Amino acid sequence: MILTAETEPEARLKHQLDELERMLHQLTVLDRADGPEELNRAIDELLCCMGDYTHADRAYLFAFLEKNGIYRNTNEWCAEGVMPQIDNLQAVPYTEMPAWHASFLSGQLIIIPDVSAVRAIMPEALSECCKK
Repeated sequence: MILTAETEPEARLKHQLDELERMLHQLTVLDRADGPEELNRAIDELLCCMGDYTHADRAYLFAFLEKNGIYRNTNEWCAEGVMPQIDNLQAVPYTEMPAWHASFLSGQLIIIPDVSAVRAIMPEALSECCKK
């Protein structure tokens, strides 16, 4: 297909719909996962879909270990050329990220369009690793 001024928006919309369909499919895979290994693969693929769709550099999933008062990075996706940081984010005290902690506890997501703009409220471990 040759893209023209008339067909470009249509092609872009089709691509976005394809990406949304990919995410929806991955949510189904996640819902039907049988066991921890399959669940982790499905989560990793969903993070990849979300990262691709949003043109993100990385996407994380954290678990809060309330007894220990720490967050542990359980899953991570990184765009090509972005250094993974999952190993550096295994025991981040919630006290290092009070604003994020409050957001997480209320079920909100943290979306960072510009890392440099939020470096002051980021936990030290994330501040160091998210320099790209």
